[in-house]
Amino acid sequence: MPIDVVARIDRAVADALKSADVQEKIKAFGLGANYANAADLTAAQAAHLKRWEAPVKASGFKAE
Repeated sequence: MPIDVVARIDRAVADALKSADVQEKIKAFGLGANYANAADLTAAQAAHLKRWEAPVKASGFKAE
């Protein structure tokens, strides 16, 4: 995805999550609004993959 598109989406999501009505709707689902930019999300996903790679491989799971 082009970097300018990622940046526009990033700003739109950040702005939306600042909105009181969006926060209320999220809380109504029992969730908490949390924002991370693209770099933070990439790092979190990499950490999760590293954490779960060995246990999933050890389980013998094969995606079909």
